[in-house]
Amino acid sequence: RKRHLSFRNRVALFPSFDVAIDGQAFKGHLDTGSPSAITLPLSLKDKFDYLQAPKVVGKARIPGRELEIWSGKLKGDVTIGQVRLASPEIKFLDGIPGINIGSSFIKAHKISVDMENKLMQLH
Repeated sequence: RKRHLSFRNRVALFPSFDVAIDGQAFKGHLDTGSPSAITLPLSLKDKFDYLQAPKVVGKARIPGRELEIWSGKLKGDVTIGQVRLASPEIKFLDGIPGINIGSSFIKAHKISVDMENKLMQLH
């Protein structure tokens, strides 16, 4: 299996990397400030099949706005590097620019980032 993920720097040194969600390819980035394992833009909510359909589970407050947090249990898998999550719970939030891989995922998987060579490894 592929042990290293290559990435490219997008805005402000946020490395982006490949994330496969239910067989579809996306770019994700690490978001240590997000408590959820996986958060997607709300605009992607209708692109997947679910074991449990997404529903509103809470509110997020950002400067000047309050947003609904949606959560659902995916019917397919999420793959990041060699890590495969079977039918994970995923969150949705309006207004985020991409796929957030948050602190719940980061706590469960040791991650090494080599900024010079643009590589990331999940242990």
